[in-house]
Amino acid sequence: SSSSSSSSPSGGADGAGTGTSGGGGGGTPLAPLLQTLLAPSLRAARGLSRERLRITVLPGFSMLCWASALGLDSAAKWPAPSTCFLVETLADDKNDAFVRVWHLRDLWELRPAWHRGDGPVPLPRLLEHLAPVLGQRPRSSPGVATTATDDGEG
Repeated sequence: SSSSSSSSPSGGADGAGTGTSGGGGGGTPLAPLLQTLLAPSLRAARGLSRERLRITVLPGFSMLCWASALGLDSAAKWPAPSTCFLVETLADDKNDAFVRVWHLRDLWELRPAWHRGDGPVPLPRLLEHLAPVLGQRPRSSPGVATTATDDGEG
């Protein structure tokens, strides 16, 4: 089964509170942006959202910060006008969550420079990579529920 989402900073209430699990500080100035953009993927991975698609419009600088934080080296440059990315959240047969980032203009999959495996990026691994930026201690737990931040959108 799969669930796709591209995130947006709108409010909602599905019971998945804001904040960090196992915190470790306030994070960097990018933490709120990343938490907002990751929240739909986290909710979809946990089965807390019926949402099938979410569109977010980011100004160029925010998109640049997002791409840099995720390690998307090929996208970490000032975006051209109308640059579009799709953030897709997937679940495999074991309900392990994965994230793919697509550049929509040419349907090219973007992978973080630190991701060496085949296929999409495991969501827990992405969260582990982003933990210092989000103000969390990196965790080695494979479970999405113990490694997450989200903003309670729905």
